[in-house]
Amino acid sequence: MKKVAFLINGVIKKYRSIVAEIENEFSNDFDCKLYSSKYAGQVRELASEAHRAGYEYIITVGGDGTVNETLNGVLSRFKQGEALDANSYDWESIKTVKFGLLPAGTG
Repeated sequence: MKKVAFLINGVIKKYRSIVAEIENEFSNDFDCKLYSSKYAGQVRELASEAHRAGYEYIITVGGDGTVNETLNGVLSRFKQGEALDANSYDWESIKTVKFGLLPAGTG
């Protein structure tokens, strides 16, 4: 069964209805886990945690800030060395992670 992590901005509008919809649509066919942020910057930590837990599908639920935190959280797991350039990442391994977006930002 495919492992899917949903990283949800905990302050989005319609939070409860979106969570209910995700659970209804995905829980029967996938091994799903919902990660909900409680403070700014937490999605980055949750994304790293989800990847460490073996979730190969990472779905962001929120806006552009949540997407940014998600990508940075997962990418941090593939950083090699201290440099801050594109050559500092294991791009072959990054390709194994599938990202998705369920737009739910305020804009």
